[in-house]
Amino acid sequence: MTRRTAILAICLVAVVGLLGLRSWELALGRVERSAVAAIERKTGFVVKTVERAEFALLPLPRISLSSVGFAQRDGVLSGEAVRVRAHLRLLPLLTGELSFDRVDLVAPRIDVAVPVGSDGVTDWLAPPLAELERLRSQSKIVLQGGSVFLRADGAIQSVVRDVNLVIDERSQNEPLDLSGSLTWRGVPTEVSLRWPMVGGSAKAALSATSPLLKLRFEGTRSGPANR
Repeated sequence: MTRRTAILAICLVAVVGLLGLRSWELALGRVERSAVAAIERKTGFVVKTVERAEFALLPLPRISLSSVGFAQRDGVLSGEAVRVRAHLRLLPLLTGELSFDRVDLVAPRIDVAVPVGSDGVTDWLAPPLAELERLRSQSKIVLQGGSVFLRADGAIQSVVRDVNLVIDERSQNEPLDLSGSLTWRGVPTEVSLRWPMVGGSAKAALSATSPLLKLRFEGTRSGPANR
């Protein structure tokens, strides 16, 4: 038996022990509630609806939620995803704790409320980033094949399609790092962002590269007070 197989076997035994003698449906319901709570703590999203939950050990432990509706607590960002997949860390799982390496949002459709008349990236990014700033720590968040609708008073201002982004895991006081690709106004664009999350002046950087332009901005941002 290889080391990896042995670890997976131990995880299976641990999970069976945690489920105890209860029915699988009831146990899965408990796992779903725990998973939803953990996802909310680590992403800042409040899960509104879930159609189905699935738990899998192979090839690596993960929890998959289907047809998920979610929103940020301040209501500025909301949406739905065909699937939300949370990849579990092995060691915490052995002690009965759900902890994630990353959370994938598969084919999400996201609505972001923006100020009327705004047409700048800074205005669009500010509301969702403000919510992430409230988190003491954050799991890696991966958006796969998503669409973002920017709305002012319910009217669509702009649509960003083919969104494939990675927001790296971070601990308290660490900056947010985002990178990936999207299609804006019909043009495929590679983007990256580094955004300070703590007080004082800290370096911020934004870059966007497409067939039509190459933009890079570097400056400083005075973040909120240290927590």
